[in-house]
Amino acid sequence: MSSEPTDNPLQFGEIVVSFAEAKFRYGARKNDCPHDKLLLDDHGEIVECGDCKKQVGTYWAFSKVLQGIITKNEKLLQERRALKTDRETVIHTAAAKRVEEAWRRRKHAPMCPHCSRGIFATDGFGGSSIDKDFELARRAREIEERRAKRESNAPTQPPTAPNLRVIS
Repeated sequence: MSSEPTDNPLQFGEIVVSFAEAKFRYGARKNDCPHDKLLLDDHGEIVECGDCKKQVGTYWAFSKVLQGIITKNEKLLQERRALKTDRETVIHTAAAKRVEEAWRRRKHAPMCPHCSRGIFATDGFGGSSIDKDFELARRAREIEERRAKRESNAPTQPPTAPNLRVIS
């Protein structure tokens, strides 16, 4: 009686667990205990339900625990995705608040971080866009060009004092 493993094996360190396709399904009766509280007896190597005190099969208990782990893992992954979305929303909200505060100032205008000139609402701020990767590459290139220019303009010899003549 061989069973083929399913396509989604679970890996816990070096242990890999796969569920075989069930040939027969045995459903629980309506009034039966769900056996959610399992007690493990290390001496007798038996598993029993903490609620109804019936002995349950070790394979069934292992499957129940594994299904609980799978369910909990799926919930944690969903929570992680939700937290990531919330974090991105908070970052955008914080940036929007900073921009709004900058525009609401009465005596000061926001300043361009690159050219240090003021930016006004009539300048069409946000009316056009550029690819982020392209802009990041351009900035990196400009930084490298400025560094190379500084190195090429650096004096090779220390400056000497000019020849001074005293005129009397």
